This record gives sequence, structure tokens and C-alpha cells, in this order.
Amino acid sequence: MEPTRSRTSWTFVTHHARILALIMSDPETRLRDIAENCRSTERAAQAIVTDR
Repeated sequence: MEPTRSRTSWTFVTHHARILALIMSDPETRLRDIAENCRSTERAAQAIVTDR
């Protein structure tokens, strides 16, 4: 039997924190670039950016 690999990696930083940090480092970054950097969809990234 082959060993299985986890589909996701563990992190203590939430997607909200990661996206906010990216925006702080480059306020002109595109939503598409944010999503790609966070391994997320544009729709998920947009939901986080517009979250109150």
C-alpha cells in the first residue's frame, strides 16, 4: 500500500490574515494575483476582501 499525502498543508495563518498581509505589502495588487498567491479562487479572495 502506498503512503497517502495530505491534500492541504497546515498553517496557523488564516486566509484572511494572508490576504490582508498581501494587500498591505502591495495595495495595487490584483485580486487574481492575491488568489493565486493564496492558492484560492478569485471568488473566495473577493469574499474575504469585501468581508466586514
